[in-house]
Order: sequence, then structure tokens, then C-alpha cells
Amino acid sequence: MSPASIKIISGLSLQSMDSSHVSLVQVTLRTEGFETFRCDKNLALGVNMDTMGKLMKCASNDDSITLKSEDNGDLLGLIFESKVLKF
Repeated sequence: MSPASIKIISGLSLQSMDSSHVSLVQVTLRTEGFETFRCDKNLALGVNMDTMGKLMKCASNDDSITLKSEDNGDLLGLIFESKVLKF
């Protein structure tokens, strides 16, 4: 599944086709599902889901992930934070 459109309005909505273009996948995460959610203005991002999947595998189950983007949406920053110190 790659690329995908992520819309950030009052939550996070992701939409993408599978690689064979047979199925459309749509996932919505409402603001109540986040520990903290802040979006100053509506934003649409194009994201390569293969790359995003590899990045998400870097996180542990207890990690917090912060997504940050500028108003133009050209870059998406991911910040991984862990409560457990790893060596």
C-alpha cells in the first residue's frame, strides 16, 4: 500500500489503494483516541506507506509518537519518545 493521503482535520484520516488497485483502505482515528491532539489548521499530506510502515516498526508498544508538519505539508516529522531508557 503506497502512497496514501492523510487528512488531519478533527482527527487523522488515511486513505490508500492496495498495490493491485483492487481494494480501497480507509482508516479514521478520532481525536479522542489520542493522548494529546493538536491541529492548528486542516492539512492534507501525501505519505509513502511502505516507508511509514518501516518507521513505525522502530517504535515499541509503550512509545509515544508525535507527528509534526509545517503548514505547507511538504515535510512530515516523526518524534519517537520512550519512557524506558534503552541501551
